[in-house]
Amino acid sequence: MSLVPWRKHAPTAFQTEINRLFDDFFGTPMAAPFAGGSWAPAVSITDSPEAYTVRAELPGLEAGDVDIDLTHNVVTLRGERKEEKRDEKERMLKHEFSYGSFMRQFSLPTDVDPERADAKMDKGILTLKLPKSSATKGRTIKPK
Repeated sequence: MSLVPWRKHAPTAFQTEINRLFDDFFGTPMAAPFAGGSWAPAVSITDSPEAYTVRAELPGLEAGDVDIDLTHNVVTLRGERKEEKRDEKERMLKHEFSYGSFMRQFSLPTDVDPERADAKMDKGILTLKLPKSSATKGRTIKPK
């Protein structure tokens, strides 16, 4: 029996589509291991009557390393985690850190008010407070 060397192949269009479907359903990035070193931050999104809160794990990044775009009900996070330089004399025994650019995009159930949005970075966690647009909040009225 001969051994065949294992080679990492780029995902096919079918695999990419399956990964996207899993991402949409489970809300987690399934494609990261197949993307050749790219990564995607883990995210949690909560909903309250007044606002959405988006939290993203961005270890090793500073606030200036992340771009946030808010358009209607779509939130886009972009950034890049760069590989640290190491001494040429050091020999790598194991390396599991992921580096490279990322982009995560989410559609929220209603529009947000970008003028009142707030973003904070603390200990590698980005927290976005996204107030719901007053136009989409609705109101309760009493009949006369």
